Amino acid sequence: MRYIIHSLLFFFCTSTLLYTQSFQDVLKHSTNLSPQRQQYLADSFFASLPQTPLIEHDTLVWFFFNGNGLDVSVASDMNGWSTNADAMQRMGSTTLWYTAKVFETDARFDYKLVVDGTWMLDPKNPYTVTAVHGPNSELRMPAYIPPREINHRPDIEHGKLIDTTFNSVVLGNSREVRVYLPAQYDVSTERYPLIVFHDGLDYLRLASASSILDNLIADGVIPPCIAVFVPPVHRTEEYAGGKMDDYCSFIMQELLPVIDAKYRTRTDPTACAVIGAANGGNIALYLAMKHHERFGNVAAQSSNIITQIHQAYDVSPPLPLRIYMDLGKYDIPVLIPLVRDFTAMLGRKQYEHMYREYNQGHSWGNWRAHVSDALKYFFTKLLAASRDDHDLLPNGFRIDGPYPNPAVGYMRLEIRMERPEPLTVLLHDLGGRVLHVVANNERAAGDHVIHLDLRDVASGTYMIRVQVGPRSETRVIVLR
Repeated sequence: MRYIIHSLLFFFCTSTLLYTQSFQDVLKHSTNLSPQRQQYLADSFFASLPQTPLIEHDTLVWFFFNGNGLDVSVASDMNGWSTNADAMQRMGSTTLWYTAKVFETDARFDYKLVVDGTWMLDPKNPYTVTAVHGPNSELRMPAYIPPREINHRPDIEHGKLIDTTFNSVVLGNSREVRVYLPAQYDVSTERYPLIVFHDGLDYLRLASASSILDNLIADGVIPPCIAVFVPPVHRTEEYAGGKMDDYCSFIMQELLPVIDAKYRTRTDPTACAVIGAANGGNIALYLAMKHHERFGNVAAQSSNIITQIHQAYDVSPPLPLRIYMDLGKYDIPVLIPLVRDFTAMLGRKQYEHMYREYNQGHSWGNWRAHVSDALKYFFTKLLAASRDDHDLLPNGFRIDGPYPNPAVGYMRLEIRMERPEPLTVLLHDLGGRVLHVVANNERAAGDHVIHLDLRDVASGTYMIRVQVGPRSETRVIVLR
């Protein structure tokens, strides 16, 4: 009878603990239990979780694995996919393994559990994201907003993809190229803006680029476009090595003449864009630099930027380019200063550009969410002239400025908001440290002028982060 009473009391206390306390409290409670009761507590706790990872207080993340193993860890784009950086430990003598991390409330990562050398999805996480080598589990922090534009919508018209093979005399190889034609292409006579995607088949398979185009076009955010998805053959050499010039010749002399002859493309640079990620961003920047007479818009996501390209942009007069750059805060470490230094240089030379950093890593799960930002930045202005550009707010807000840039002491931002929302304006150094909170309050819909008094800030390059509700943009500024 005494054993039954003790068991019932243990069950009652355990049940109360599981539903009312943090996992840290569960750990503390387990230290005074017998191995048998520790295992019961571990199994009960794990079974009580509706899904994993467990997120407490909006920033603390507990990763778990419940099973037999000798060496368990979390590998992710948050740690360079290292199997050693985030090792798990057992809860006492149980089969429950855990580790804790702290992240920003809007962070998002790909990850896998690694158990005795075997890589596996997190079995209690319902979220997965397709990556180059298959699906990964996906950590979504509470304030992260999944990109809706990547989803296939059955209620709208869809463009079509045409497969073709291009043979290159210059490169001495061939590759499959896919061409996206917007809905209504076959029944219209108009000419369309053109987008060339490097790593093109990955942008289709891993970034849902055709759905992004379908959705943005159907919603009237960008005009109908033609897109050409070009894969590499010898990726490193073509995108960042000795075959870069030959690859550009292939695009300009062999690919585009056929595309222009077969489809109704616009050839004016304001209506042509080139996009790439990582080394693909490097070749996008290079192609636009060499052929800005055709490509007036270039997007580089988490981009490698070789010294040759950085220096060429730096020493030449500003080119007639509109440049979109983004980066993950947890990106490949060697890329972070390359991108930040490059965007700072763009600011100094007064390029028209947009730069954003996200609390994510180096992954297609990151890049796919921001393809739409680049396309809107490039092509919203091309919509019918009858629409007032200042009334087009595809993000729910629009930023003009800062003005002047570079500046001495004072700047101003002009922000148009579609609806009442919280507005935050922060001044960061290039390391991400907040130096000034310029604004942080609820604002009404309409136009707002934000004055920045920066007389106490040393000369140098900084970032202004504007957040309207859950959405944000970052601009590079230079103080003299």
